[in-house]
This record gives sequence, structure tokens and C-alpha cells, in this order.
Amino acid sequence: MDFSGHPAFDTNVNAISDWTGQVNSMSTAQMAATEAAPPLSRTSPTPKSTPRSSSKRSLSPSDPESGQHKRQRNTQAARRYRQRKVDRVAELEEALALVTKEKDELKLKLAKAETEASVLRGLVGGGKVG
Repeated sequence: MDFSGHPAFDTNVNAISDWTGQVNSMSTAQMAATEAAPPLSRTSPTPKSTPRSSSKRSLSPSDPESGQHKRQRNTQAARRYRQRKVDRVAELEEALALVTKEKDELKLKLAKAETEASVLRGLVGGGKVG
């Protein structure tokens, strides 16, 4: 099947060729310092039916650095997740404190209103307070 006439294919091929031109002009030190992915066009649709295994790089036992890099990325992601969780719990505790304070204020306001209503009923009803 030939996809050469499809706009998404042409856009991605141009983006990849631009990226490879940039990589070829970089020095070895620059390549080592950057972990750039090829720029993808925002207008081109991304294929949703591609198998997940094709997007992952295979980690060979002869490449321990890639396994170590994956472990470091996972450790950082776990740290970020735990921090977000702690932040969320703190946010919820703060919201709980505000709601509890508001509830207590409303209870006090209700008690005052009930007392006032009782006194007014007593005044209207002939002096009975009750």
C-alpha cells in the first residue's frame, strides 16, 4: 500500500527529514547532551491504531544504561506522583478545615436565631419564655 500521497504521511516525512538534517549537523557532544525527539506536526493526525510495542524501544541486556535510565525516570515519576498526592491531601485537609469552621459558625448562628425566636414568641405569647 502506498501512502506517499496522503497529507499526514508527507508532513511526517518532511518533519523527519528536517530532524535528521539537524541531527547530522550536530556534534557528538551536542547529541549526547540532548534527548530530542523528532518534531511532529500538530496538524497531522496521530495514528491511534499503532501497536504499543512499536513505540517502545527494546531494552537489550547488553545495554545496561538504558535500563538504568528507565529506572531513574520511573523513580522520578514515582516521586512526582507521591508529591502530588501529598499536595492533594493537604488541599483537602485545608478545605475540610474551612468547611468545619463554616459549619460551626452556622450552628452558632442557628442557636442564636432559635434563642431570639423563643424570646420573641414569649413576648408575643404573653410572657412565656421557653
